[in-house]
Amino acid sequence: MQGFSLLEMMVVLAIALIISGLALMSFQPTLKNSRVTNAYNTALGAMRQARDFSIGQRQVYFVTFNANATPPDTITVTQGGTGTVVATYPLPIDVRFLAQSGLPTTGPDGFGAGNNAIDFDQGVAGGSKTVVYFMPDGSSQDVNGNLNSGVLYIAMNGGGSDRAFAGLEALQHRRGQVLEANVMAAKEFSIRARAQRRQQGFTLVEVMISMVVMTVGLVSLLGVFGLAMASTQTSQENAIAKRLANEALEGILTARETANVTWAQLQNTGSGGIFVPGPQPINNAGTDGIIGTADDAAAGARILEMPGPSGVYAGTCPPDNCMSLANYTRTIAITQATNGGVPDPTLNIVTVTITFTTPQLRIPKNYVLVAYISPYR
Repeated sequence: MQGFSLLEMMVVLAIALIISGLALMSFQPTLKNSRVTNAYNTALGAMRQARDFSIGQRQVYFVTFNANATPPDTITVTQGGTGTVVATYPLPIDVRFLAQSGLPTTGPDGFGAGNNAIDFDQGVAGGSKTVVYFMPDGSSQDVNGNLNSGVLYIAMNGGGSDRAFAGLEALQHRRGQVLEANVMAAKEFSIRARAQRRQQGFTLVEVMISMVVMTVGLVSLLGVFGLAMASTQTSQENAIAKRLANEALEGILTARETANVTWAQLQNTGSGGIFVPGPQPINNAGTDGIIGTADDAAAGARILEMPGPSGVYAGTCPPDNCMSLANYTRTIAITQATNGGVPDPTLNIVTVTITFTTPQLRIPKNYVLVAYISPYR
């Protein structure tokens, strides 16, 4: 019984490997973007953790952003009273706190000039640009007790990874020369062997076993690609959901900080407050300037505006790209916190839930943001 020749099997395997390699390379930009997004979420999560610890334990906690000489950069959460580091979060190895060239000279919300990657303590002398203190009242301050505002730039560290790839490529090239010599020697031996005996191929059983093993591997690889594609297709919707939840929470905190509302009003309407309970459409803030209150309906539906092909906001659509948020709803639930089972009248739990659907998956998805708020400013 004659089977397939070794040359035929090698050609099939080479084609399969080439296709798999091309598919993997096409996902490299997506994987890089996901690492930057993970670093952003890590920084945001560390600050929220420190703030929640500070409010819940009535102690000062501070967050330090460390741009280390050798990667990875790290974020530490420290208890202010004891100096104990309660958590350390490393960034991905190829993502750094980095202010790249070409940034606007005016940073987000007017903070910084795009020169420093970690640029807190804006407009106040004597503080630290890399440390943010969170107080039991929920505010962020510097070491001198001033309210702390700033900006943080996170980007891919292209230079270091390029050098690593170049070194790897040179190493593979040297290995290829040794392999080529071995293959040529084996080829000469094979030619002499074929002159003495007839070439034999693989049996059908051997081919079937190889095909089963290859099929299992390819199915597993396709499953990984499927998960990556699903994450890529919903990444924009997930980012919008996070933004909508954050702006609602920041609006509540700002209203508390500026004393625009009383502590009793920071409740749902059923408990004597001003925030409408249940899922609500995404509308613009009403006349009170606070998201989630009854006057939002009169302000009309919110439209998300993004830069057009030029990359610069024109203020009109088109040329800007405008996106409807009709497939999103926002729920703001405010409940009283408990301490050992006893209600605490000076501490509330704010839960912001964004529910949305995507064109690829009609099943609703939820993004939930939970924070603590107290009456102390």
